[in-house]
Amino acid sequence: MEQINITVETIDWTMGDTGHFDMTVSPGRSVEINWGDGQMQTKWGTGEVQHFQHRYKLSKKHLPLESFVVSINAEEDGTILSYHHGFIDMRTIKVCIDGCKKITEITGTKIGELKVKL
Repeated sequence: MEQINITVETIDWTMGDTGHFDMTVSPGRSVEINWGDGQMQTKWGTGEVQHFQHRYKLSKKHLPLESFVVSINAEEDGTILSYHHGFIDMRTIKVCIDGCKKITEITGTKIGELKVKL
């Protein structure tokens, strides 16, 4: 099983409610995304970089801030080929990548902590 967990926090400004990232998923394979707020999404791979985006329905955008753990899961090894971190409208506390043995590229900015276990 391959998994990417992203811990994000809202930002106290008008646009701090959208999470997004780009990822390459092997053709014919799927990933399940749990956006951390009860919303789920299944996406089938094309072998090309695909964009994933989610708007959070926040109860507030002011202090105290809200945090979410976004989980990306793939049942088959070799499904997740690249991860390009977005979430520029939110604060990223941590990104943990586990079991993605065929991942060839991980990019991103403003990531508090990055853990990779292949």
